[in-house]
Amino acid sequence: MERCIRGRFVATHAPAEWTHTKPRVVSAAFHTLPRGNTPRIETVAERPILNMILEAIVTTCDSAGRVNVAPMGPLVPAEGTGMVLRPFRTSTTYQNLRENPCGVIHVTDDVLLLARGAIGRIDPPPELVPIPGAKAFRLADCCRWHYFEVEQLDDSRERTTLTCRLVSEGRVRDFFGLNRAMHAVVEAAILATRVEILPREELLAPLPGLQTLVEKTGGPREHEAFALLRSYIEERLS
Repeated sequence: MERCIRGRFVATHAPAEWTHTKPRVVSAAFHTLPRGNTPRIETVAERPILNMILEAIVTTCDSAGRVNVAPMGPLVPAEGTGMVLRPFRTSTTYQNLRENPCGVIHVTDDVLLLARGAIGRIDPPPELVPIPGAKAFRLADCCRWHYFEVEQLDDSRERTTLTCRLVSEGRVRDFFGLNRAMHAVVEAAILATRVEILPREELLAPLPGLQTLVEKTGGPREHEAFALLRSYIEERLS
């Protein structure tokens, strides 16, 4: 396999303990209300805790140990020790998790890395740190990280559903805090990943307003990230 040390991949041998049980494949289940039944109105106290989508970065490895870094929006419950990933079956993240059902999800405020990952231009690669006893690597620079293992895999739709268990975690540094420019870059990154899906006007219309937020509240990395994403979107539409 390869290890990435200060952005350089170095060939190593995979230790014997890098073995994982393959995730159990399940079929999609749908729950419907019986005909003629009227749904009961729940009180606020009775409502279940809803999952939130976390804009994060995930690292995964293929069977040869090559690391992929990609933005991902897992469904994360307000309480509990699990999460759900929904990658497209054409993505490298999906292929890697089929071969090696574990990875690391990162909470970060580095929107430049997120922007580069969204358009597949992570060069040079970020510095990585191996997770002890696992065939996985985490970002050296992040706010916090969570090592996960896939427990269930549902391939019944175009977007696979991967139910994951959080195994270990760590904190590297403080999160910067809420910032409108960072939010604008995240929104632009999402648009960039949908250039083949959304109509031209839906891709271009939000950009001026997002750029205003970056200009008013962003730093150098936010400006660089947004310029990269806007250039990418306009090039793909030209």
